[in-house]
Amino acid sequence: MKLTLTKVIPGLAGIAMLFIANVSSGQIAVSGKIIDSSTNSALELVTVRLQSAAMQEKVVSSDSAGGYTFTGLQPGRYKLVLSFINFTERILPLNLGKDTIVNLSLSRSSRQLNAVNVNARKPVLERKIDRLIFNVSNNINVIGSDALEVLSHTPQVKVDGNSISIIGKEGVTIMINDRPLQLGPEARAAYLKSIPAESVERIEVMTNPPAMYSAQGSSGIVNIVLKKKKDPGYSGTANLNLSKSKSGGASGGVNLNYNSGKMRYFGSINSAKGAHIPTYNRTVFYESQTQQESTETKELSQFVNGEAGFDADLSTTSSLGASVNFFYSYPYQTNTVRALFIDNKDKLPDSISEQHNREKVAYRSISSNIHYAKAFDTLNRKRLVVDADWAATSFDRPNMIDNILYGADGNPLPGRFSSTISSNAQSTDLYSLNGVVYLPGRQDELSFGGRVNFIKNTNDVLLDVSGDGAAHINNKNLFTFNENTQALFVNYKTDLGSHWSFQSGLRGEYTQTKGHSYTIPDSIHTNAYFNLFPTIYLLYKLNSKHTLTLNYGRRINRPGFNSFNPYRQYYSQYQYGEGNPLLQPSISNNFSLSETYNDNLNISLQYSYSNDQTGVISLVQDNTRTTVLKFFNFLSTRSALLSVNYTIDKIKWFQSINEFDLYYNRSVSSLGYTAPEISGWGAAFSSDNSFFFNSAKTFAGGVYFSYQFPDVSGIYNNARYYYFDVSARYLLLKSKLQVAIKLSDLFKTRNVSSQYLVNGILTTDMSNNDSRRVTLSLRYNFGNNRLKKGQAHSAETNKGRAGS
Repeated sequence: MKLTLTKVIPGLAGIAMLFIANVSSGQIAVSGKIIDSSTNSALELVTVRLQSAAMQEKVVSSDSAGGYTFTGLQPGRYKLVLSFINFTERILPLNLGKDTIVNLSLSRSSRQLNAVNVNARKPVLERKIDRLIFNVSNNINVIGSDALEVLSHTPQVKVDGNSISIIGKEGVTIMINDRPLQLGPEARAAYLKSIPAESVERIEVMTNPPAMYSAQGSSGIVNIVLKKKKDPGYSGTANLNLSKSKSGGASGGVNLNYNSGKMRYFGSINSAKGAHIPTYNRTVFYESQTQQESTETKELSQFVNGEAGFDADLSTTSSLGASVNFFYSYPYQTNTVRALFIDNKDKLPDSISEQHNREKVAYRSISSNIHYAKAFDTLNRKRLVVDADWAATSFDRPNMIDNILYGADGNPLPGRFSSTISSNAQSTDLYSLNGVVYLPGRQDELSFGGRVNFIKNTNDVLLDVSGDGAAHINNKNLFTFNENTQALFVNYKTDLGSHWSFQSGLRGEYTQTKGHSYTIPDSIHTNAYFNLFPTIYLLYKLNSKHTLTLNYGRRINRPGFNSFNPYRQYYSQYQYGEGNPLLQPSISNNFSLSETYNDNLNISLQYSYSNDQTGVISLVQDNTRTTVLKFFNFLSTRSALLSVNYTIDKIKWFQSINEFDLYYNRSVSSLGYTAPEISGWGAAFSSDNSFFFNSAKTFAGGVYFSYQFPDVSGIYNNARYYYFDVSARYLLLKSKLQVAIKLSDLFKTRNVSSQYLVNGILTTDMSNNDSRRVTLSLRYNFGNNRLKKGQAHSAETNKGRAGS
């Protein structure tokens, strides 16, 4: 048993105490609840303005319970102004000398509007004390795409194939509606592709997440928030996408919502079928030979994803909801790998290997959530929120490989045909219970809670090798991995006057693991560790346009379950992987200083360091021409990032989001297989532009450009690449019908390549994910568009590192 107790930095605690001690004791608060006078029901999104005698103004919107709060006020005379569509404006004078509760009712106007066009919109980017928010609405460059494509347009987020990361960093956790998406990289990418881009409301990038979130993910959390309908009635959306690259495909789905007073029902189903044909080239420079390998894959992509659930108001202060979600994906994949071996002396072909792979991959997932919320006051501010979650996922990857070796003359060599079946059937069961208590004060909030997590992962691996002149090999291995985690956390935030805000938290996680390979003697490995994860945030608002934020957070990166399995799994005739049951988690420390000006300019300076990170080494064997993928704790990394984002959104016919990232990575390896140190600079630039060709914004076009400069990541030196996307959209039938077309990777330049040196052997890789395609998208909105989807249920809980 390993027990590690972290030390909280005394300087941070001193800073926290210093600012708390300087809170002005003369500040007061105003809060209350707003209701409809005719129905006595709470009114959400009422605009509440508080004007001082000096004509200074604060503005908030009422929450789902009708509640509103103003804090950090000085004694004096004020005017409270309430306004809401189809209701009569109400003005109330106030003379404040202490904390005051003002509950108000609004009367419906005798002259109600039949239709309202709301032109106000949130800024494209919002900087909060603990996160950067990307509001996806009006970004036409993601129309007809999916949630994975939306992430590739998100500031500070990088998407390469199935890999998702914070630019310049590794180890990010993906969440949907505040719940971890716990799937391996391939299954996670397949699931995100099943979520239409039009369902995404915003993306939250948290490089230092608050203590209420799991500490998993060394570089932070990216939270995808899906849209929620809020008004009574019914509505639905139907969408259809037709795409063509080297091959063709189609996807479509229906989302339905119904709100009948105290009950809200929601459901959706989406499916797709099609194919794409990525290419992959690899060159290995052995001492006596050079291996030139080319792979062309055809992957038949087919999936179905569905969700159903409800929310119910048990009383004015409590609610209960439940949801269930299922996801099935069967991407049947075939590929041909041709390897040419060239003699380094005479530069002539020595032999040719040709292999045919067939993978009938299957991802299956079903999950459910039960959500309960209980308020302890009439404003629903002091409350308890409890979530119980269950998820069962499976990932089957049978790989059938037929390989034949030819001589330089092109004739088959005798006794050199082989057939390999390498299969990995993986399943994961996850159970979790999470509870949070929120206790807001007049100008601060204390929250605390805990979480228990139980995960069981099973790998059933088969290896069968047969061929001419070789002994028949037939091995099976059953590997189980259990991980249980118990966590407690506390978080405190407060306004320190009109300019300062402070937030700090502490999370403790105790984890126990057990890995067991049933066919390998003495292969039971257990581990237990405890860690503390402090977070601290400081925000200074110079004026209404200029804000500075400073934060620090400590995170953990636990290896994926499959990386513990020591049994061999073949990916091709010349490449297989082996896990490492002795892997340990790694700790990272992240610092960030950010500046926001006028909601348009965001500048962020970040620094992080981590020791003993888990990484994959491609061990190239000169004698067998085989590459073995192995996992080790061998990297100590240091990274610095300067990110600048400038948004243009004040022009009626034009919107532009421009980002430039400059970063420096340094990796030190403790393994003799690799170079002792690799370091270097990297940079990335993107420009996301939308053009509106008429005043109603029913006809629009978009251009997206991305340029990745050469960089260093771990032991890899990555080359540059760039690409263009163009799109157009037209709205018909009073904006109910949307027709859009998108051309992705217009010039087919999204070629990702890298090189690395292991065992003194240089290897270069280059891939293109069949990224040039054209997509025609149709979307139709029906119903009265006034629904409320459940606030707490996405059924995405706890699908994380299974299969990674």
